[in-house]
Amino acid sequence: RVGGRRQAAPTSVSDAGGYWTRGHHDVWARAEGRGELTVRASNALYVSPDRPFEAQMADLRRLYANEPGSLLRFNQAKIYIDGILDLYDENGKAEDPVGGQVQKGIEALRNFYALTAPALQVELNGPICVAGHDCAFPLLAELTMGDAKQYLDATDVFSFDDEGKISSMRAFWNPAELRPTR
Repeated sequence: RVGGRRQAAPTSVSDAGGYWTRGHHDVWARAEGRGELTVRASNALYVSPDRPFEAQMADLRRLYANEPGSLLRFNQAKIYIDGILDLYDENGKAEDPVGGQVQKGIEALRNFYALTAPALQVELNGPICVAGHDCAFPLLAELTMGDAKQYLDATDVFSFDDEGKISSMRAFWNPAELRPTR
């Protein structure tokens, strides 16, 4: 009680971006081990585009913790898309697939990548062709939804401004061509 009134106190906290590759999760684990946690700590671990996907997923599965009786939980993931967005011009746009809705500006791109990045893994599937401020390349896309994986071939075309930032990304692919094998 404070001044005759009941004082509210937090019952949980959320750390929305644990740099687990730098041992950030270990700090939380030490606090729990020493009995210093007094509230539920629900943590999100970053999924980063600069690390191999399968190895990263294996690490995240190992770190996952969601025990009902524990105050410490690593039960969420946060996709690190700021690195992707830094590559774009402030008015950059993405059209994926071509003919679909065009996402324009950093906030629209942030929403687009937040939806697509968690489920998508791509690999270069041929040469990168460059002409002036543009490039095009074929890729194989792997889309994961739950335990199911689907694949498709695509060609991405990027245009760059004078500073080398992406001004436009267009992905040529057909949803009807999704298939269960590479």
